[in-house]
Amino acid sequence: MEAHNVADRTARRALWRHYPQWPARAFAEQLDRSLSWVRKWLARFRAAPEDDALLWGLSRARHHPPPPMPSVVVERLLEIRDHPPDQLQRTPGPKAILYSLHHRSPDLVAAQVPRSTRTIWQLLRAHGRIAPRPRRRIAPLDRPAPLESWHLDFKDASSSSVPPESEGKQQHVVEILDVLDVGTSLLLTAAPAADDTAETIFAPLVARLRQ
Repeated sequence: MEAHNVADRTARRALWRHYPQWPARAFAEQLDRSLSWVRKWLARFRAAPEDDALLWGLSRARHHPPPPMPSVVVERLLEIRDHPPDQLQRTPGPKAILYSLHHRSPDLVAAQVPRSTRTIWQLLRAHGRIAPRPRRRIAPLDRPAPLESWHLDFKDASSSSVPPESEGKQQHVVEILDVLDVGTSLLLTAAPAADDTAETIFAPLVARLRQ
């Protein structure tokens, strides 16, 4: 999508360079765009006629940081967190705190009260009411040698391939035993059966190990 936009903006700039004397209305008719849209892009092209970065569009990021949260709002937020209303009977989370700030704090100016639970969560984190989660460290496991360790897993055959019996089993009609070698991830067998027992399961596996 971005490549399409860049190609479209490149074509607009080429048209403007070829017909710089055209009025904005002529460009609007040629490009089938609104007059305000054309004027916006013509102003950009005239301000930076050789800047190819302009073709990639302008950043939508904030140019200025948001104003700080008023201290009275932060204090009330922390008070609700530390001393929940009697009817709540639990530690309030961001959603409950946001509701209380908007509906049970008439002395606060509505324009200064946060509107997002994310803002509440960030303030709780910043003031130590929500502890950061420790990062999980995943230690890689050493694989065993080939054909030393197997994983066994049963799964039901789908009902579309094996329908339920009219007067018998409604579930687990046919089960498939998957045997996977841990060391190589090789599927050793996928054996379907209707009535597996310990003897029918392990006897073939023992025989295979002895080969």
